Amino acid sequence: MMSDVIRQETTVFFLAIALGAGLSFFYDFLRVLRRMIRHGAVATGIEDLLFWLFGACLLFALMFYGTDGELRGYVLLGTLCGALLYLQTAGPLLIRGGTAMTNYIRRKRKKCFFILKSNRKKGTIKKKP
Repeated sequence: MMSDVIRQETTVFFLAIALGAGLSFFYDFLRVLRRMIRHGAVATGIEDLLFWLFGACLLFALMFYGTDGELRGYVLLGTLCGALLYLQTAGPLLIRGGTAMTNYIRRKRKKCFFILKSNRKKGTIKKKP
């Protein structure tokens, strides 16, 4: 039978793994979003700053509530393991899928604008006065 302390530490470790994977997923989502909507260096910097502040707050909350505010190596190790696990498994799939979706949307958008432009030249679409 496991003691309550070991059970709590195991739970916090698995929560840390989930946190690392979740933060990596969220950052990959930001990367795909940046490919869809072009960002300048300042906007990217602000997004990164907000992401890291959010991630630090979540890690702090996990340590504060999960380990009574004590800095525990297994929490940091779990977060790192979760991030690496995500980046080695689902991360590349999300990036490839997001990039393919972005390219598909761009092609359709260009085709739509081309059709509208050619119809305007033919006179089937009239400009508003």
